[in-house]
Amino acid sequence: MWDSPLFWLSLTLLCIAAQAFYSSLEMAIVSFNKVRLQYYVSQGKTRAEWVNSLLQNPARLFGTTLLGVNVALQIGSECSRQFYQSMQLSPDLAPLTQVVLVLILAELAPMFAARHYAEHVSLLGVPIIYATSHVVKPVVIAIGWVTALLNRLFGKGEFNASAIALTRDEIQKVFEESDDPAHINAENEDFNTVVSHIFNLREKTAEQVMELTSTSQMLDSNSTVGHARKVLKSTPFSHIPIYQRSRRNVVGIVDTRALLKSKDEDRALDYAKPPWFITQYTKILQILEQFRVNNQDIAIVLDNNGLAKGLLSLDDVLDEIFGVDQEYNDETDVSTRLIERTFPGEMKVSDFNAQFGVDLSYNDEETLADLIANQLEHHPENGESVRVNNFELTVEVASLVGVKKISIRTVV
Repeated sequence: MWDSPLFWLSLTLLCIAAQAFYSSLEMAIVSFNKVRLQYYVSQGKTRAEWVNSLLQNPARLFGTTLLGVNVALQIGSECSRQFYQSMQLSPDLAPLTQVVLVLILAELAPMFAARHYAEHVSLLGVPIIYATSHVVKPVVIAIGWVTALLNRLFGKGEFNASAIALTRDEIQKVFEESDDPAHINAENEDFNTVVSHIFNLREKTAEQVMELTSTSQMLDSNSTVGHARKVLKSTPFSHIPIYQRSRRNVVGIVDTRALLKSKDEDRALDYAKPPWFITQYTKILQILEQFRVNNQDIAIVLDNNGLAKGLLSLDDVLDEIFGVDQEYNDETDVSTRLIERTFPGEMKVSDFNAQFGVDLSYNDEETLADLIANQLEHHPENGESVRVNNFELTVEVASLVGVKKISIRTVV
């Protein structure tokens, strides 16, 4: 057996396979998408936790792969020499073929494949490399001590694993992978959707996510606590804005906790807290951070004139991230044309629909002025807005006899 060329050739190829395994696992683990990895860890996946553990301890990861590759390299080189000797050839010729085989089969090919399929390779091979890291732990610790000593001697600081941060490219890679058929499956679909929504939030403002004051549930400043309790019971929200004279003038926010010890005949405004105002152009990510630190439940969105235009709650932002509030989008199958222009109030809704090929809900013979007045349930004032289907209708010019001009824009 010891003189069999097939025996030594098999051992040589086995060592090359071992080198390929450890080098590819090293490349795959360091290339694993950090966003996706943390998602898997949050789901309690054991293999993902092992990968994360190795990444959090780089000395353990690189020490293990370094030992695995070099041990296999040394054994493989000797097996290659024995193979040449069993073939009655000079053992000194072994490096000529061994270098080529190691370079192609143990380094370049497996590392390129591991880079492209980092997630699959990591999760498939991490049990072996994780177990190996425990076996060689004493040696890795010794290497770590030597490395730390050399770093101190040459004035280098210790490596801080916690300083590893996500880059824009790593986050962007999630969306590139979402279009790759190799990464599309039922398990990843929800993850890709959530992360995509988070990424898209960078460009969104309060105006794009808020609920219009004209269509939101609100209380008049003279409302009693009893009335406020009835309104709160009929809505899924724990807080409600209070306005004075006009819905564009919000003066307070009242929630159920503040009304627990109050009497029904008391004024709800007496138990309200001051509103938190933001501009309509404030970025959603900034608002999300402010929600985290200021302990507020709802924000009042102001227009350019300083008047309340909409309401924005933390739930609205979360719905935007997780896509919870999709009932409207699922039920609407009529394609919406992008529109942003001003129309006369006496224009019929049916003519508007016919002109732009859209489906703006209306009653027979109803004009745009009638539509907005019916939605507001009071005489329209300049600047007031309503949302109908995918359109926002804003009063541009109002008079005592009705609305003269209305601007309509598509809300995507």
